[in-house]
Amino acid sequence: MHLAIALLESKGFTKNDFASSHPAGKLGKKLITQVQHIMHKGLEIPKVKDTTLLSEALLEITNKGLGITLVTNKSKVVGIFTDGDLRRCLNEKIDINLTKIKDVMTKKFKTIDSMTLAIDAAEVMETNKIFTLVVMSGTKNVGVLSMHDLIQARIL
Repeated sequence: MHLAIALLESKGFTKNDFASSHPAGKLGKKLITQVQHIMHKGLEIPKVKDTTLLSEALLEITNKGLGITLVTNKSKVVGIFTDGDLRRCLNEKIDINLTKIKDVMTKKFKTIDSMTLAIDAAEVMETNKIFTLVVMSGTKNVGVLSMHDLIQARIL
């Protein structure tokens, strides 16, 4: 086995070569699947303006089914609102019909680059004990990735 690995390494055979020759295999998938291949994008992304009432934001979360919504100001993502934020609001007895999302959103949230390997995104989620990541391409939001997406794509 070690001889085979040494031979492959001497020939310059990389993990990408392995992945492309075994793309349907679980290991091959882990080596080539990027976040951009499995993320939610476009109209699938739950989004509300920062001036939106919490009650309206909850409808967006429900309609899109990801358990979160991005919060924007002039098309820039300035926060997210998650089920954890909702639990905090309920514990504090916040009126969802009077409160703007910007007053209860999470302002510091985790992002990941769209070109990152999906398996590395899983590690970020596990390390931070979160179930979704905001996907960026440079400074532009391009998607949302959930733990469910990783499971569905058989990355986990």
